[in-house]
Amino acid sequence: MSNSRAPLTVTIITPQGFCRVTEAIRVQANTEMGPIEILQTHAPLISLLKPGKVKVVPIENKKAPEIIYISGSGVLEVINNKVNILADNGFYGQELDTEVLRQTEQELRKKLQDNTVKKVAETLDALNEVTEKLKIAEEIKNESMRS
Repeated sequence: MSNSRAPLTVTIITPQGFCRVTEAIRVQANTEMGPIEILQTHAPLISLLKPGKVKVVPIENKKAPEIIYISGSGVLEVINNKVNILADNGFYGQELDTEVLRQTEQELRKKLQDNTVKKVAETLDALNEVTEKLKIAEEIKNESMRS
């Protein structure tokens, strides 16, 4: 049985080697069934993770800023105050460069205009991923400007 006062242990792992273990008081993520917020003593859960933002509020200081990760699709598991995220890719949101993302987005949109159906589908997937990262990076940038 888990201790109700124990923090959440959040582990994020990707095939590229991105790995982060953090003690947290709250985790927010987007699953295939919708957005979810995980707190201490959350019921056991396994869910498919949608690409997008994963917010982690660290335990070190409840007033500390949240940590934003950009996650690809994957699996989210919650059991005994442990949150395990296995994703096909992952990034620290604060490290995303909006200018590079905008340029990549423009290149992908141009590429869509002269491709076969298969390449269009692949390009659309890449474009959706870049657009989501850009949206989150701009949110982070705007939030840091307000602080």
